[in-house]
Amino acid sequence: YLAAPLTSNYYNGTAKDLNGIMVIDRIFQNPETKRQIRDELGLSDTDMDGSYLDFNYDMNYEPGFLIGFQLYFGLTKKAWLLADINFVQLKASSVITLNVPDPNLPDNSVIQLPVFGKEERFIIDLAAHFILGKGTIKGYFEFGGNFLSAKVKENKFEVGDLIYDLLPTSNNIAANTITSFTFGGLVGGGIFIKASNNIALEAGLQIGYNNVKLPEYEGYKPNFLISLRFILFGKDSGV
Repeated sequence: YLAAPLTSNYYNGTAKDLNGIMVIDRIFQNPETKRQIRDELGLSDTDMDGSYLDFNYDMNYEPGFLIGFQLYFGLTKKAWLLADINFVQLKASSVITLNVPDPNLPDNSVIQLPVFGKEERFIIDLAAHFILGKGTIKGYFEFGGNFLSAKVKENKFEVGDLIYDLLPTSNNIAANTITSFTFGGLVGGGIFIKASNNIALEAGLQIGYNNVKLPEYEGYKPNFLISLRFILFGKDSGV
């Protein structure tokens, strides 16, 4: 599962709390955590006061492995209704750059702080599915609609051996949960191989066009699924 990269930028370290303030700013401004970071990095108070952060706005999700199952309902021998339910966990990672002024150098000293996030997606597809051609190896084409639920599971950054959470932490647990629920469309195709009277194999590509809504990042973008499906017929389909 190759997710569109737009919303992966949510995990770059700029996530905001419920008051619209970046969580990482609160961490660097809090006297206790500021001291922890200073000591972990071996910096002085002057270094910390003069430092500033840069963020990566060109992130990508790592490829995810989608797990699910499909049900096919035969309308005719070569025209089916497809319903499937799928789950995938996505990861995104990058670095936050801490720029520290150095009076002995023409440029700032640069310290890279790893940042990472995890996201879960639950996808339901409902599509028309057509078998094309004759013979053992055929083609297939499908199109329809889908529902996509996305949930932010983790967003953290590291400073040496220290790890800090970037998710909202108010007393309102529901508000702290960042989720997206949207409807979209899909189109796909590939090859269909009839292995026996009751078993078939499909390999192909599906494009889901969805709007994933995370704070400050949303928009309809294509997500790509490279799929391998094993199909077990209840009886000989005659395909």
